[in-house]
Amino acid sequence: LVYSFTATADLSVGGTPRIAATVGSTTRYFTYLDSVGLKTIRFSYTVQSGDLDSDGIVLTSPIDLNGGTSLYAGSVPAELTFIPPNNSGVRIDTVEPTIISIAPSVAKSHVAGDILSVFISTNKPVTVVGNSRIAFDIGGITRYADYVSGSGTSFLTFSYTVTAGEID
Repeated sequence: LVYSFTATADLSVGGTPRIAATVGSTTRYFTYLDSVGLKTIRFSYTVQSGDLDSDGIVLTSPIDLNGGTSLYAGSVPAELTFIPPNNSGVRIDTVEPTIISIAPSVAKSHVAGDILSVFISTNKPVTVVGNSRIAFDIGGITRYADYVSGSGTSFLTFSYTVTAGEID
């Protein structure tokens, strides 16, 4: 994530100033990235595994010089306070989905041509990409149920068609 701030006068920055941000209930820091032209400075934050914020991150004024410097043209210290932007739409969710349950097809004797379905419920919606499948065992031989439906939801369906000669 990158935030830019524009000053009313030319700026020079030294060191690594930073801006505190609340991501969920954790304090993280946007660190000085670079200057764009003479009046705009940019700060960046790299989202970390486990970051979760469902109502928008909050930036905290003032800029923390963190041992660095920020000066207006020449030697006048720059104003470090700012009005934090409304970030209610900047949401972060790096928490991995987890499987809540796996349910197989109806328990019965299956014959060649029957479809075995596997239903997976997760704690949050997942997006299925590519040729996803689930391995399982029939009579000591690994078989695969292919993804059928549910991408974008928390309920996925996979299926396998029983072939002649399979015994378990």
